[in-house]
Amino acid sequence: MKRARLLLDREMPYEVETAYQTLRANLIFECSEKQTIGIISAKREEGKSLVAMRLGISLAKAGRKVLLLDADLRNSAMQAHISVDSGPLRGTSDFLSGQCTVEDVICSTDVPGLYLIPAGTCEGDPGILFENARCRELLGILKKVFDLILVDTTALETAVDAAVVARRCDGALLITESGRNRGRDMADPLQLLMRSRCPLIGVVLTKQP
Repeated sequence: MKRARLLLDREMPYEVETAYQTLRANLIFECSEKQTIGIISAKREEGKSLVAMRLGISLAKAGRKVLLLDADLRNSAMQAHISVDSGPLRGTSDFLSGQCTVEDVICSTDVPGLYLIPAGTCEGDPGILFENARCRELLGILKKVFDLILVDTTALETAVDAAVVARRCDGALLITESGRNRGRDMADPLQLLMRSRCPLIGVVLTKQP
């Protein structure tokens, strides 16, 4: 198994650390039957991937075995925050396209209890890849191994990939930048999410002043 290092500042302001602890507690105690959580945003660059990674760290510190699944195959932000020891960074797209096994794509990290699958190197159409049977197979395998799977998706405004992935999840956290989105900005993305029939379990505001 490859080992990945998370390129994140581990020190956070007290208020931010407390917010993640609260979010962690809500997921553990109020969503105990939801194992696969989609981390979704309406627009790009709202901090979705950072929330996924920091939440994963927080859950792992609480003793959960957590996997971060990078499902943003169009414009992965997570890739810039991880460093793998050696070799190609095979991941989600490579497995979905049938080029490797699950064991080939799971990486351990420098955070005990936290694992990840990067976006990968395959350039196939993400919409098609997520619709195929290997997506169900991947999540089925991961659910047997991990307590929680955090699925970092593409932004809803970018493509329908997020809604397709959300159909495979037990619930979704909607990440939105404070002050950026108004009601009409959220209407279409929320309709996409509703059509996926994935329960919205919470909203996280990022970049608050």
